[in-house]
Amino acid sequence: MQTSSRLMSFRLVKFSRATDVFKGVDHFGWQHYTHDLSISIEIVATAGHFSSSQVLKVYQGAEVVELVPVQELIGEAEGVLQETFRLKKQVKNDDLPISAIVQRPLFAFRYNLPNGKV
Repeated sequence: MQTSSRLMSFRLVKFSRATDVFKGVDHFGWQHYTHDLSISIEIVATAGHFSSSQVLKVYQGAEVVELVPVQELIGEAEGVLQETFRLKKQVKNDDLPISAIVQRPLFAFRYNLPNGKV
């Protein structure tokens, strides 16, 4: 059983996600949400385990429409960055498991899904 605690939560005006994106694809479809939206950063703990992780959840009403394992992806990105720096290579956003762009009041996350999609 999992339990979660909200660290931060705020309303969203619009949430959009690409629905069919594989690495290297230039054109793809979008799914847009515009009603009753909120986003939260939560700590999720699994019963019987001594660890927890931070996740980002997008809600439409009470329904979770997107769940991003932020802490896990950031940990993977740190490993990629260390290896890239060790090899003295240039880092590109596409090489990282998660990246963000912030242009107030907008922000965007790009992250890799387990099925190879972005």
